[in-house]
Amino acid sequence: MKRTLWKSDRGLLLLLAIGIGFSLALFALVRELRQQQVKSRFANDALNTVASIQRAVDDSAHELEAMSALYHVFAVIDREQFAAFVEPFLKRSHVIQALEWVPRVDREERPDFERKARAWNPKFEITERNAQGGLVTAADRPEYFPVAFVEPLKGNQPAVGFDIASEPARREALERMRATRRPAATKPVRLVQEKRMQKGFLILWPNLAPDGTLPSFALGVFRAGDLIDGALAASQSRGIAVSIVDAAAGADPLMYSSAAHPSAEAGDLRYVAPVDVAGRTWTVSCWPATSATRRLGAEPWLVLLGALAFTTIVAIYFSARARAELRLRHAHDALSAANQGLATKTGELQSTIAELVLTRARLVQEEKLTSVGRLASGIAHEINTPVQFVNDNIVFIRDAMKDMTTLIAKYQDWHRTLQDGRPWSEAAGEIAKAEQDADLSYIVENLPGAIQSSLDGLARVARIVRSVKEFAHPDQTEVTSVDLNHVIENTLTIARSEYKHVADVKMELGNLPSVACYASALNQAILNIIVNAAQTIAEVVKDTGQRGTITIRTQHQGSSVVISIADSGGGIPREISDKIYDPFFTTKEVGKGTGQGLAIARSVIVDKHCGELSFETELGAGTTFFIRIPVAREPSVGRASNAA
Repeated sequence: MKRTLWKSDRGLLLLLAIGIGFSLALFALVRELRQQQVKSRFANDALNTVASIQRAVDDSAHELEAMSALYHVFAVIDREQFAAFVEPFLKRSHVIQALEWVPRVDREERPDFERKARAWNPKFEITERNAQGGLVTAADRPEYFPVAFVEPLKGNQPAVGFDIASEPARREALERMRATRRPAATKPVRLVQEKRMQKGFLILWPNLAPDGTLPSFALGVFRAGDLIDGALAASQSRGIAVSIVDAAAGADPLMYSSAAHPSAEAGDLRYVAPVDVAGRTWTVSCWPATSATRRLGAEPWLVLLGALAFTTIVAIYFSARARAELRLRHAHDALSAANQGLATKTGELQSTIAELVLTRARLVQEEKLTSVGRLASGIAHEINTPVQFVNDNIVFIRDAMKDMTTLIAKYQDWHRTLQDGRPWSEAAGEIAKAEQDADLSYIVENLPGAIQSSLDGLARVARIVRSVKEFAHPDQTEVTSVDLNHVIENTLTIARSEYKHVADVKMELGNLPSVACYASALNQAILNIIVNAAQTIAEVVKDTGQRGTITIRTQHQGSSVVISIADSGGGIPREISDKIYDPFFTTKEVGKGTGQGLAIARSVIVDKHCGELSFETELGAGTTFFIRIPVAREPSVGRASNAA
């Protein structure tokens, strides 16, 4: 035994070593796969981010192109027309700070231009910034590019009249647009209307004349932070930090940064790509905004813990299995002994079940005979009544036959006398007197009725006897097809003595197909429910002289036949509605009920016929029992239920 345990422990140590090695290898593999997933997701998110920034820049320039097209169509546009045209652009885009229209004004045209502009802005003049950054009247020079119109005007008033060419960064973009005849963007600039430190940029869109000159251009003013924040939100890329620089901007190239510069944890997770902004190139740098541990997630560590846990469980399993095998051998020996005892108990149980089945059958038959015995006096009375008037009719017929025999004998005497030559007149008088003594007219009038009445009485007795015979017949062991309407009529004949003094029976019997059932057992179930109905009505009417009603209906519903038996009794209290099918449960006085009636009815209908037995009741109004029997016998499960 000790040697076996030693070998088991050595194998367990080897298993643990293999499991730990496998767990570490699996951890390294999952970590590597997770790193590859992080790199792939980062590259995809970075591409989406750069593409979103490029779309935002391109979309922002489309409005400028539309403004340029407007001035190609209409040579002269006033301030109101300009405002109405650009209003939808400003409502649709939240990244545009302002849209402006900038004409070219020669030195000679300046006074006239300023005079016309003062028609809608009395303080209008062409301005520029001084060395301190304040706005002053523009100095004299050959040409100007002042902002003629700007929308929205609110917040952008300082830009009206500002000479775009007076500031180096704006002038560089202007000259580049003139040279290339294509849109041009400025390097990062301080906006005239900007009160914070956020950087901005301008996009200039040329409105070229047919001869190639530049009479005017459209200008869009953008806050770099607003445009890029909107683009990042639209990209739906989470966990990406972004930095944008304009390398050609000189000493201060940074346009935007969403986070601090990447730390050493970012490693090789960095993506750099250019974005074209109207002829200028922005360099977009992307890196993860979260630490390496958070990017990798807990999956590798969970895999390691899971693998170690699995190794531990397997080791425990094999260790427990070795000990369990020993216990199993002992248990097997004990089980063999127990099986022998169980076989003996099983035989005893089967004998007990067989006895219970026989006892149940005897109880059903005894209940049936008890019902017949309980109804015997009533049945005897039902038979006695027709027998009595049959007896009276037979006495009448006997006396009538005696008088008729005497009269016939006299007829024969008179016939012989007439043959001997006696006068007819003498014989006629004697015949009339004999008929009067026999009361022939009364006999002729009442004899047929007495015979018919006797026949009816005997038929009624025969019907009662036949019903009792069918009802009291031992349970059939085979299913037969019967007419349930006929079964109900027989049952009412048996139970008539129970209800005739307290209730009237109404029958609404529908056209039913033949039903495959155990007729005698079903007779018993229906009788029990009808007797219960009569007894509950009797408790209600008592000595009041009133009469209740028992209503019996039958109908064919699909594959079943439904029998409803309704009484006008007092109803079933809610507190006992769940007990009425319990064996030996009764609310009647001792000696007036066995408590088996509804229990047997349920057993016959639900268990034996796979049907349903339910009821609806209302206190003070009565109870209706519903019996549903399948037309064809099928293996199924019956159901008994109630509704209060």
